[in-house]
Amino acid sequence: VTEMRANHPDEARHLLKYALEQDPSDGLLYQSLALLEQQQGGLKAAREMLERGTDADPRNVYLWSARGVLESRLGRYSEALPLFAKATELDRWHVQSWQARGVALEKLGREEEAADMFENAIEADPSSVPTLQAYGLMQARRGNVDSARSLFAKGSELDA
Repeated sequence: VTEMRANHPDEARHLLKYALEQDPSDGLLYQSLALLEQQQGGLKAAREMLERGTDADPRNVYLWSARGVLESRLGRYSEALPLFAKATELDRWHVQSWQARGVALEKLGREEEAADMFENAIEADPSSVPTLQAYGLMQARRGNVDSARSLFAKGSELDA
């Protein structure tokens, strides 16, 4: 990670791969390598690294969520949904995955399902300002001004 921050991607890649040889079940190493590949423009390599990570550490909610985030960034929301679903299956309190499912569903035009996911995210963490904002934005786009206003007010109150 230090090498990544110092902008030495080749050295960072070498060290992370060496560490994976030593402990091939360490999910954080897969996630770090995937991030490095993504930063270097290697989206295919990043996807492959995250897939290897979930194969090696199938109960790692963060790897499943990271896979979903990568697919979402590529505009592949349908592919992202089962990855976020797996993350929330593993950890029903993983607010980021609930929120990301909501965003992906909204992008697919499945607004009622999206609202359910945002509600699950708020249940998981009622103080999640990013979730309140994302849900508020969706409600505003749908013309539900009162709901949007209420969500934004809650977020502002928490963020103060």
